[in-house]
Amino acid sequence: LAQACALAMPWPVESPKFWLRHGGGVPSYDLPAKVGSPKGLRLKGPVAIEDAYNELRDRGFLKGPRLLELGKSFYAVKSHHGASLHGVVIDGKASESTALHSVVALESLPRCRALLHKVLDLLGLDKSKLKDSLANGMARRYKPGSSLPRHVDNTEMFQEPVIAIVLKSGARPDGLRLCHRPTGCHGGGVRVIAEANGALEGDPVAKFRVEPGYQIQESDGMVVALEGPSRYDFAHEVPPVSASRVSLTWRWFDEEFLQQLQQRE
Repeated sequence: LAQACALAMPWPVESPKFWLRHGGGVPSYDLPAKVGSPKGLRLKGPVAIEDAYNELRDRGFLKGPRLLELGKSFYAVKSHHGASLHGVVIDGKASESTALHSVVALESLPRCRALLHKVLDLLGLDKSKLKDSLANGMARRYKPGSSLPRHVDNTEMFQEPVIAIVLKSGARPDGLRLCHRPTGCHGGGVRVIAEANGALEGDPVAKFRVEPGYQIQESDGMVVALEGPSRYDFAHEVPPVSASRVSLTWRWFDEEFLQQLQQRE
């Protein structure tokens, strides 16, 4: 079998892990993510998250909805943007009253806000650009089997970076995963890493395909910042988790984008 297989590893041999996808499909072939791998990824911490976690708990988030928005609502802006492209104006108060999940002002969660500012200082980021008025926070609660679909945060709507704070880590290997975008500048997509000839002449060649990526090895209080290629050339996701997980993600709207949206309305 060894002679029949021609290996073409997409990554250097560095303790990669194979993960079978929930429901089948191409398995993941992941390396542990680390600072600068992929390029632009920053990992910090652990930071003290107990106050923010308890604040969310006291609001009933840990037993209520699995998604809570903080600050400026992404889903409200997304709805307004989609409508404006078709010449439709949505009433702001009406869109807020029909939201499918809760949206709270950043000021009403002072401990979460303090954690955000602490993280910005830790990362050395410019608060004059990453204003509270432009911030969109997403508190997400995962139960076993739940996931976050693969995506790239809208590059027109949001600035960089995208920051995730792990308030409660799940079990290994639960957590954030990064993978190449199929149309990204790195090529991306599924790779063939092994081939095996059939037993008889003329038999088809069997190919073993995997999807290479990077797995964040999470812990409570970890800070993940996506900048540069890790923000724009990689997609990120949370595959189905095996244990409870809670995260707080922060993005900042592009001020020019919001101004243009307001002009169209």
